[in-house]
Amino acid sequence: MDQETVDYIVSYFSNLYTEEEKYTIEIDIVKSFGTAEAFADYEAHYEMGMFSEQEDYLELVKMTAGEFNSILATRLLCDHKDKIFINRGKKCDKLARTPLAKQCRHCGHDWH
Repeated sequence: MDQETVDYIVSYFSNLYTEEEKYTIEIDIVKSFGTAEAFADYEAHYEMGMFSEQEDYLELVKMTAGEFNSILATRLLCDHKDKIFINRGKKCDKLARTPLAKQCRHCGHDWH
């Protein structure tokens, strides 16, 4: 799957994320600001049963954002194919900007 499609799925179908995936994204955001505080609450969340397996969580946190997003988009597409609409331009068949877009950002074709 190309990066543009990965970004599209991850951006517009976040309502389909698992709780574990949502928390991993929050951790990644905090990590990007350079604080170690993101990991301080891990044990409490694990004990509350937020994560199915400690190893699963640790593997998710170790990934780069690109790797994580690629895996996430693939899982969403496999598990929720009926809920994900890949909006493509009617003329050039390239990916539209959003699921509700009515004009192609690549060729300018309008299908209002």
